[in-house]
Amino acid sequence: MTPTAYEQLERKKVLIYPTYDSLPEAIMAAQIHLQIHRNELLPVLYGYHNTLIQDLQKIIGRR
Repeated sequence: MTPTAYEQLERKKVLIYPTYDSLPEAIMAAQIHLQIHRNELLPVLYGYHNTLIQDLQKIIGRR
């Protein structure tokens, strides 16, 4: 059984996989990650177009 997103956050092993159904879902996961781990870099993203990377950089800039 795959751990829930909450369980992954609790273990502080948040990974963003290219399996999210939508861009907003992936960005929301990144925002949660940044809220919990303010001083850590975002996990490396695989399989996403450059626009997602740019959107995530904007989120990082807003913290």
